[in-house]
Amino acid sequence: MGFWEKVLPGYKGYKERENSRNTDKLLREFLVNKLKEGRSRYDDIEAELTNRGNLGLMKPAEKVTQTLSRVTDRLRYANYGFTGKWFGKDKIDAERLDKVHKFDIQLAENVDKLIKDIKALELLDDDDAITAELKNPFNGQNVQDAIKQYRLDRDHREPLLKFRRCLAHFAVDPDLVYVTTELAGPKTRFLPFNRGKHGGAGNPAPPPSEAVKHGAYATAYLWNEVWARDSVLNLIQHFIHEFEEEDDKGKKTGKRRLIFPRYHQMDAVRRLVADAKSHGSGKRYLIQHSAGSGKSNSIAWLAHQLIGLKKNEETVFDSIIVVTDRKILDKQIVGAVPAIRHGCQKEAAGPASDRLL
Repeated sequence: MGFWEKVLPGYKGYKERENSRNTDKLLREFLVNKLKEGRSRYDDIEAELTNRGNLGLMKPAEKVTQTLSRVTDRLRYANYGFTGKWFGKDKIDAERLDKVHKFDIQLAENVDKLIKDIKALELLDDDDAITAELKNPFNGQNVQDAIKQYRLDRDHREPLLKFRRCLAHFAVDPDLVYVTTELAGPKTRFLPFNRGKHGGAGNPAPPPSEAVKHGAYATAYLWNEVWARDSVLNLIQHFIHEFEEEDDKGKKTGKRRLIFPRYHQMDAVRRLVADAKSHGSGKRYLIQHSAGSGKSNSIAWLAHQLIGLKKNEETVFDSIIVVTDRKILDKQIVGAVPAIRHGCQKEAAGPASDRLL
């Protein structure tokens, strides 16, 4: 099954002359609806800029709005179907058909990237993308006190602490870090966000020379690395995603969740992508994950980023194949990969194979 058959029901391609008009119409409507979604989101951002008095950004914002409208109108109102330039009496020739198909996919990917960038703007539009409770043992408190404060003392109904208002909430002391994406009072669930120490939990202490020179702490990676501007932008673009939960029968529950990677997931995926970009395809890697540490999302994040990876403007991987040897992992990946990247092609053996095509 090809790219368009997976994302656009009823798509039959351009091979047959009589199908070209309906195919073109389906494609245009699909892209127009995507652009309308982006325009609606961008209008909200523009309105917020006005409310905040950020008048200096209004002119470039208006240019973006005008461009979105112009592109949407050209797609919506252009003539449908075949023309003499492309189609002969019967069929389009194979070489030109391949060019049209590649152009359509590139157009869809560009529209998809635009929507993701607008969503990233929504997340960055707020002044406080991340919150943190910092605790100092010299004052008799540690990371568990930070977690307790989030759960019991912070009102999650306040605008700043509402779901999706921030990317994540961190509980931090000089030795340990925990994170959550949703505050829910006493039921708030925090996960470790640590680098690991000697094969176990926690964080390694900084070298004495670094500690003396920079006043470094074991958790300094958080603000030096994870919270750095480029890192946050990378997290928004490639890792953080929102999805709606499903019950055991695959029915949407209406409950939405925001996924933020744990440190080991972020680190492993970034290092693999960087090495593949530097050395190309063909190398082998071994990543060890313990039970319950998020293997499915790590695989999905990696597949999502590798499928779009380029080196010297050349695509590094033509396709990504995910192979699993356990049914439960197969089921988890079926849900994780499409949630992160709808256009990524997957293959798997077993009963869920048809949903991974």
